[in-house]
Amino acid sequence: MRTVVAVYTSRGNVEDFNKQFRKVLPDVRLINIVDDSVIPDIVAAGRVTPGVTKRLLHSFLYCGAPASLDAFHIAAAALPEIEALEKAAKRKRR
Repeated sequence: MRTVVAVYTSRGNVEDFNKQFRKVLPDVRLINIVDDSVIPDIVAAGRVTPGVTKRLLHSFLYCGAPASLDAFHIAAAALPEIEALEKAAKRKRR
């Protein structure tokens, strides 16, 4: 069976994504990983820290790989905020 791993930064996105996923790919196994500490950690630090990056990479590499995944999906509404914080941090350093 094909397997997709989805990573979220909010629990609120999981149910809606799962419903849509099941409609489109009913025969594909979906594994959900939620790390709802990402956004609070970024906000507290004012930037994406090495620790946050390491945790996200850990989700990709170590949680998905043992599942023999066929695809990986980042279902994170936070990604635009992460990009915005990174850009703001770069501007402040100039």
